[in-house]
Amino acid sequence: MEQLKSFDFSRPNKFTKEQLAGLETLHGSFAKMLSNFLSVYLRTNVKVKVRSVEQLAYEEFVSSLPSPTLFTVFSLEPLKRKAVLETDLHYVYAALDLMFGGTGQVSGEVRALSEIELAVMGKLHTKVLDIFRMAWAEIIEIKADLESLETNPRISQAITPKETVAVITFDALVGQTNGRINICLPHIVLGPVIDRLSPRYWLTEGLGSPNLPEKNMVERTLAKVTVDLAVLVGQTNLPVRDFLQVQEGDVLELDKSVLDSMDLYVDSLLKFQVRPGTIGNKRAVQILKDVEGD
Repeated sequence: MEQLKSFDFSRPNKFTKEQLAGLETLHGSFAKMLSNFLSVYLRTNVKVKVRSVEQLAYEEFVSSLPSPTLFTVFSLEPLKRKAVLETDLHYVYAALDLMFGGTGQVSGEVRALSEIELAVMGKLHTKVLDIFRMAWAEIIEIKADLESLETNPRISQAITPKETVAVITFDALVGQTNGRINICLPHIVLGPVIDRLSPRYWLTEGLGSPNLPEKNMVERTLAKVTVDLAVLVGQTNLPVRDFLQVQEGDVLELDKSVLDSMDLYVDSLLKFQVRPGTIGNKRAVQILKDVEGD
C-alpha cells in the first residue's frame, strides 16, 4: 500500500521545480549584471547573488517583510501585470550614502526615508529595472516601468493577497554593508512565458545560456544604461534679501569667465573639465580633462 503524502493547501504549488530552476538561472545572470552596474554607479565593490527562489502566496511574502522597507512596484509590458522589487533599508542606506558622497558606512538604526531620498532611490531603481529588462531579453522582450515607491508593504495593493508568486531573494553586499533584495513575480504574470523558463526551451530554440561571459556582460550592461550629464556653468552667492527679489531679466555675475573650463557631472558625480561651445545651432562642450583620471 502506498503511503499517503500530506499536502499543505496554504502553500501554493503552481511552479514546477524546473521552472523555479530556470528562474534561478535567469536571475543569476541578472545578479551578475546588477553587480557590475552598481559597482560602477556607486563607485564601490558591490556583489549581488541569488540566495533562494521559492513560491508562496503574496500575502505570505508581504507578512515576512520588515516595515519600513523600500517597496518598488513596477509594471511589465506586454504582460500587463505588476511585480515588486523590495530592498531592505541596509542596502538603501548604503546606496544613498555613496550617492551623496559618503563611504557607504551605515549605522544599524532604522529610520524613515525622506522625500528626497525616495526620489534618488527611484532614479536608481529605474536603472535597475532596465537591467532586469535586459536579463529577460532572451526569454521575452519586456518593458519594466517604475510605478510607485512605498515604505509600508502591507498597504500596497499591487498584487492580490492569495496570488501565487515566485520570490527571488538576493544577498547584496554594498561595500561593507550586507543587504537583501527581493523580486516578486506573480504566477499569472509569467503564465504566457512559463514554458520558456525551462532549460530545455533554451536548447530547442537554440538560445544561449543566460550565464554570459563576464566581460561581455559588463559591456552589454553598461552600454545600454543611460546616465544624466550636467555642466555647471558657474556659481554665485546672494544674500537672502537679494535672492527674494530676483526676477526674469536680471543679470547675475558668476564666478567663471567665458574662457574658464567648467565642471561636467555624470549622475551628480564630478567627472570632467570641459570647455563650452556650439555645434551648429546646439550648445556643446569639449572634454578637456578627466578629473579623476579613471
